Amino acid sequence: MSDSYVYRPLSGLTRVVVVLLILGVASSAVDTYSSYQQLAMLNRANFSPAEAEANDNRQQAIGVLSLVIRLVTVVGFGMWIVRANRNVRALGARSLPIKPGWAVGYFFVPILGLFRPYQAMRDLTKASRNPQKWRNAPASLILPFWWTFWLISNFVNQISLRITLAAKDVPSLKDATNVQIVAELTEFPLCLTATVLVLLVTRLQETSFASHATEEWPADHWKGAAREDDARISTSEDEDRFIT
Repeated sequence: MSDSYVYRPLSGLTRVVVVLLILGVASSAVDTYSSYQQLAMLNRANFSPAEAEANDNRQQAIGVLSLVIRLVTVVGFGMWIVRANRNVRALGARSLPIKPGWAVGYFFVPILGLFRPYQAMRDLTKASRNPQKWRNAPASLILPFWWTFWLISNFVNQISLRITLAAKDVPSLKDATNVQIVAELTEFPLCLTATVLVLLVTRLQETSFASHATEEWPADHWKGAAREDDARISTSEDEDRFIT
């Protein structure tokens, strides 16, 4: 049985993802405030064991909540990416180099995860703008900002995790907390640019659907169309050589 692509509106899933991203911003704000409270406690000459225990309990509770929000956001954003990539194919885009599943899968592949997801998202925005001639369509200006914040956030979070796990005394805990604050602050621009990107792609696809929608095109359609394109290009080149 051949694969097929059916256009499914992004609006509902987009609302879910946007809400999750807003929750991510709120969670980062709470994380940052809690980390500042911890740093203030560590900077004092003396703090009681009870204060330290209360601080640890607060940090752990907030950390668990933030982790849950991040995991749910990753799942929701991944579902959104797959559906958006399937949609542009249903709208007529063909020969996209990265398949819908791999547009998400590359995020988890070492080395390739540094650039392939960006390429997939770039092609997605172009195809959402103009499915029929996506190669010549302009990409979104928000893309480089989103991807830069994504890379910075992941890099700083990795450093923060390692320093925190290695912290054994007050000075090292201060260093870990400072890095943690930086990591938490990077979540703000990341969530905001991701929100803009999600809303932009959704709007572009809705506009394209209004004028170019096709309910269901089998995967063989694009293979055949690609062969036809190659044949036309080859014929055109032969004609040019004959004329010259």
